[in-house]
Amino acid sequence: MYRKPIGTLVAVALYLGMASLCPGAIEPVTSVTCDKPDGAIPYNLLSITVGRYTVGVDDLRVGTTTTTMNLNAGDPWPEMDSFDIHEAINTGLATTATTQGFGGQDWKDTNGNNPDFFLFESNSGDSTGDNPEVAAILPGGIVGQSITLSGTSFGPTGYFRVADAADGMGMAGQQILGISFAVTDLLDDKGNALTNESVIAGIALTDRGGADITGFYASAGPLVRYVKAFDPKPADGTIGVTTPLFQWTAGDTAFLHEVYIGADSELGPGDLAMPRTPMTIYWHVPGLEPGATYFWRVDEIEADGVTTHTGDVWSFMTQALTAYCPNPEDDATDVSPTPTLNWMPGEAAVQHYVYFGDSFDAVSQGAAATDKGTLEHDNTSFSPDELASLETYYWRVDEIAVGNEVRPGDVWSFTTYRPIDDFESYTDDEGSRIYEAWIDGWVNNTGSTVGYVEAPFAEQTIVRGGLQSMPLDYNNVNSPWLSEAELEFTPPQDWSINGADTLILHVRGQFSNDPAPMYVALRDASNQTASVTHPDADIVKASAWTEWRIPLSDFAGVGIAAVEGITIGLGDAANPSPGGAGLVYIDDICLIRSEPPAAAE
Repeated sequence: MYRKPIGTLVAVALYLGMASLCPGAIEPVTSVTCDKPDGAIPYNLLSITVGRYTVGVDDLRVGTTTTTMNLNAGDPWPEMDSFDIHEAINTGLATTATTQGFGGQDWKDTNGNNPDFFLFESNSGDSTGDNPEVAAILPGGIVGQSITLSGTSFGPTGYFRVADAADGMGMAGQQILGISFAVTDLLDDKGNALTNESVIAGIALTDRGGADITGFYASAGPLVRYVKAFDPKPADGTIGVTTPLFQWTAGDTAFLHEVYIGADSELGPGDLAMPRTPMTIYWHVPGLEPGATYFWRVDEIEADGVTTHTGDVWSFMTQALTAYCPNPEDDATDVSPTPTLNWMPGEAAVQHYVYFGDSFDAVSQGAAATDKGTLEHDNTSFSPDELASLETYYWRVDEIAVGNEVRPGDVWSFTTYRPIDDFESYTDDEGSRIYEAWIDGWVNNTGSTVGYVEAPFAEQTIVRGGLQSMPLDYNNVNSPWLSEAELEFTPPQDWSINGADTLILHVRGQFSNDPAPMYVALRDASNQTASVTHPDADIVKASAWTEWRIPLSDFAGVGIAAVEGITIGLGDAANPSPGGAGLVYIDDICLIRSEPPAAAE
């Protein structure tokens, strides 16, 4: 099924086919992210390491990847799942010859005799037969003679060091298979070795079928040794720790290590738990308190006994005696009316007794109407029937230990949202297609296109929740220099019911998008309209889902009790002018009550 004429589709297919053959530009790194599974907020890349050398993110030039990388903490050999390099075009590194340029600029060595280029591969098994070929591309397009990198050089020496300030689940590094080489390893077209003064325009990579090359990087700054301790165990942000065993990987110049452990992130001399040990493992004899958050740090001391490199502060939470870490979080106000409630089990719990209802007192007292029965120890989730929108609910989990010891849990609460459009109801059948509900430039003569040109019309891979989101293509190059998608409500909707006060929508862009102001406009039954513009025009470039909360009071003059339509637009609506183009995704538009009722308890 198609939306556009076949001729247009052929042109698009040819364009994509040509793009897949084009060299991938190696751009300066500004905001590389490592996506986490299930649409969670991504990690921020700090550096990469091969062998004993580390390149910071500010000194990297990034190539392309043909697959994605999973950086889940604790995986000794991460599979390649969700590693996003600037939305780079897939250039087919595996089994084909691929040219990597340097963003139209020539490259010159800044590292002396140290490695300059880095390759990573996806195969975590035996790589002894993986022998990729590389060749220098000299100014003027002259290709140097190829050299073969021995597969025996691939090994678990590559690290992506990432940080995740968004949810505290920082990671010190994850091992993958890596190999490095220097410009002095390369040859010119006559077979002569290049020098540290040689200027090159790119690198040609050829995989003969074994190496599964998935990433190429070039250093644009000095390589430095990583002198801090890293790869902590328990990993930074771990929840549910039960054993007081601490391990880490030593910094490159470390001779001795000092371990600090405390209840506050500002660790001081009083928190020194192990002074000057040569071991990279420590057993905390005092033990750990249940349900407590700990902070720890390892300072690295060099062989001179004086030079000290203060480590990063890591944290973890120990397992509690009662149920803990509820999901949704206590007092959350943006929960789906069809939620699944989860929690972390208390220590030595053999069963969980669940109470759920819409009364704090009833749940607190364990009233019969809230009794949802017993779950076995390995079942830490409960799914109530579909709930009312914009209502507050309460729940409690009592832990039952050996000998029928009952440990009553805290009473938690959450408030549901009211869905406006979660994009799940659209199909590919005529009459229920996404672009038939959300009117776009094909009808309103703006630069927008809702949905894809052929089925499936809704996006079914890049989703925040459920199975679908709305792809919204914007093109403000030509008049009217605006791109709008409009959804009409018949009859008008009352958005003031049950104390709703905030509109939420979730937006995801692409790094390659041109910046554009994004705005939301509401229209009421009296044709009064007001719009709100997101404060950051670069929201369209964010490759992770961004939650945008808009107080309904910001739509001044619009009758919230009779909303007749909502418009999502890109461009400067107040002063239209030529702009750029791109593709964004919209998901989970809803209304929330930003605060639970004051008298709820």
